[in-house]
Amino acid sequence: MVRERSESLVGRAPEKRNIDAQIEELEKEKRVLLREIAKLEAAEWKRKEEGERQPPIFSRRKFLKGAAIAAGTVVGGVAGAGLLKTKLSPGEGDEIEEKTGELPPQEKLPPDWTIENNIEECERIIKEERYEEILKNPYLVSALFYSGEYVEEIPAFQPSPKMLQTNPEKIIKKIYPLITKKFRENFISVLKETIRKEGGQKSETANSGRESPPLDSLHIGASLEKNHPNAIDLFIEEGSPVYSMSGGIVVLAENGWKEDDDLSTSSARGGNTVIVFNPRDETFYRYAHLEKTVVAPGTVLGSGSVIGAVGHSGVNASKPGHGKHVHFEINRYDRASGKMAPINVFELARKLKGVKK
Repeated sequence: MVRERSESLVGRAPEKRNIDAQIEELEKEKRVLLREIAKLEAAEWKRKEEGERQPPIFSRRKFLKGAAIAAGTVVGGVAGAGLLKTKLSPGEGDEIEEKTGELPPQEKLPPDWTIENNIEECERIIKEERYEEILKNPYLVSALFYSGEYVEEIPAFQPSPKMLQTNPEKIIKKIYPLITKKFRENFISVLKETIRKEGGQKSETANSGRESPPLDSLHIGASLEKNHPNAIDLFIEEGSPVYSMSGGIVVLAENGWKEDDDLSTSSARGGNTVIVFNPRDETFYRYAHLEKTVVAPGTVLGSGSVIGAVGHSGVNASKPGHGKHVHFEINRYDRASGKMAPINVFELARKLKGVKK
């Protein structure tokens, strides 16, 4: 019986290798097709930008459907049908740029492509524990920052008269459950080690525990009850400098927010944002709605360092009469639960009133 089974397996081995070879060949064809799609879409976008009136000559849906049918003849249609869901893999953009001389900006790619690519990239980093790549991925950094209660409150991705889940929130909500206690603690350890390696004055100021006001003047508003439950809006003229309240390391710094593209930053509501990790008490300080940021992820700094300028970026802050403030919040890592714990608005107000220039 054992001999019969082993002979059966041996007989199937060549068949499996043949299928693997067919799948590998199909993957190569897929990459070629995706490059052609990118070139055709780039030409279509360029034509639209130049205001040409002729109708589009390219339909990505029809192109992919035809490609899937053709590829399906190789492996019975199953692998071919997967082309309908295929997204550009990391690194393929470099090849496209070399061949076309022009890579379509990410914000112009179909949103579903960008969403799925980022989800897959975050999943890869988490699964393979590539901690050195986290700061290069603002969506994963944001997912590591947010508390569980915030993620639970993200609205469903469906039409609503009040609020819709944004595309960045869709990414964050998808990857958040994959973040384990071990992964989060290792991430924090890597941040502390990065600060330690800086050495000298930078390392000392980052770990000093000293805190400074985030703005030259702190105007909280008339009522804390009308503020956010776990964040606070600090009002001041746009263009005013924003300072890091604590020492630490910058884990997020975004400048690309665009009103008509919610994937231009990792938070459509926050817009241009900076997050600084304070190693002394394992807290993350977040500053949102900035006009611009002047630091980069991985920057080690002391309290009082300029990190950006006040603006009105973000979905709500960009509306008339809604700018002129910085959205400020602090989340602390709770080692007992392995989760991020938000500091409520009243504690934030007390903390801000206690700092001195």
